[in-house]
Amino acid sequence: MSSRADIAAARDAVVRVRARMSDTVSRIEERVASRVDAVKDRLDAGRLVGDHPWPALAVALGAGVLLAA
Repeated sequence: MSSRADIAAARDAVVRVRARMSDTVSRIEERVASRVDAVKDRLDAGRLVGDHPWPALAVALGAGVLLAA
């Protein structure tokens, strides 16, 4: 049978592994969140139209002409 020391060592090992996994998950979440935010900023149509109204109007007009044809 396992001794109390073996059980305590196993519990300590589990605690250490959980801590490492938690750190790894946190780092992955940070990297993914920053990339998602960057993509959202690049694809923000409202801001793009606000920053570049004339090209946006030209694209809308061109799409309208293509759809009407």
